Amino acid sequence: FISLIEKSIKSNLSINEFNVPIHTPKKKNNVSISISKIENDNNLFSIILNDLSKNFEFSKRFNFEKSAQSVSSLVAMLSHEIKNPLSGIKGAAQIIQKRVNFKGKDLNLIKLINNETERIIKVSTRYQHGNLPIKVFIEDNGIGIPDELKENIFDPFVTNKINGKGLGLSICAKIIQNHSGTIEFDTINNRTIFTVMFDKINK
Repeated sequence: FISLIEKSIKSNLSINEFNVPIHTPKKKNNVSISISKIENDNNLFSIILNDLSKNFEFSKRFNFEKSAQSVSSLVAMLSHEIKNPLSGIKGAAQIIQKRVNFKGKDLNLIKLINNETERIIKVSTRYQHGNLPIKVFIEDNGIGIPDELKENIFDPFVTNKINGKGLGLSICAKIIQNHSGTIEFDTINNRTIFTVMFDKINK
């Protein structure tokens, strides 16, 4: 924390850091830090600390800073490009299975194609009266989120996958925050449902 202040003073530039650990005699807090020079005064700097740990204590809603509009556009494009060929693959596999009397390993391969295409995240939408009435539900059929990761699941680089980068949910949360929304999740019976909530646009 002190080194960030010194860096800002020496470079005469603003500094923003997310998820910085600060130790106190009683506990360890994770905070976001914003250090900026006060205009028209060369000797004064503003320091803003936001205690991130409290955000997780109140609810499972997570808000994150900064925008990621380009990533949002990329995700929409990829979703469209993936869905089209998968639908064709699944349909072709079902037709082949009906026309040919597969047995043994060949039958298992056809079933594998059908099962793998069914694994893609189920998406549904709903309008419910409230502060954030527009809801998008994203459901998967994985093994669920381990208890030890639930509190920090939206933090960058948090993952339990061997080759995972831990950036997907962090990027999603930033996109949602950029659109003034929130995200929460529930893990039920080895499946996870993420709920994204937005406000309606009043024209």
